[in-house]
Amino acid sequence: MDTLTSYDRLCFSVPRPDFLEAWTQQSDSVTLVWQENEAIRGYGAIRQCREGWKVGPLFADHPGIAEHLLLALCDGLPDQDSIYLDVPEVNKEAIRLATGLGMHEVFGTARMYNRYSPDIATQRVFGVTSFELG
Repeated sequence: MDTLTSYDRLCFSVPRPDFLEAWTQQSDSVTLVWQENEAIRGYGAIRQCREGWKVGPLFADHPGIAEHLLLALCDGLPDQDSIYLDVPEVNKEAIRLATGLGMHEVFGTARMYNRYSPDIATQRVFGVTSFELG
């Protein structure tokens, strides 16, 4: 879990080890980690919602890893189920990935900061963890 927490910290503004442990062990959810040479290069989670499935987080070193993780997370889901991915607008590769897979915008949001933006690797954020939690 320490290495996952370290990777997550690249993409999220504060360390969140307790949250990640609980988040990755939810019932009706799956978390996948992409590793190369024992180093994490990406990870993603999907959980069942009231309606459909929500992917998040989806963090990856590059779009190819993000796509492989997303497709693997969705593999085996019923065709009629909706899949939701909250893509940050600042990551144009994430938008290309989602639209390239036939996803479309359901609603838009804006992330706003007071004083400064957090020092995170926005190019690795292909899907935020959850808008519902802040």
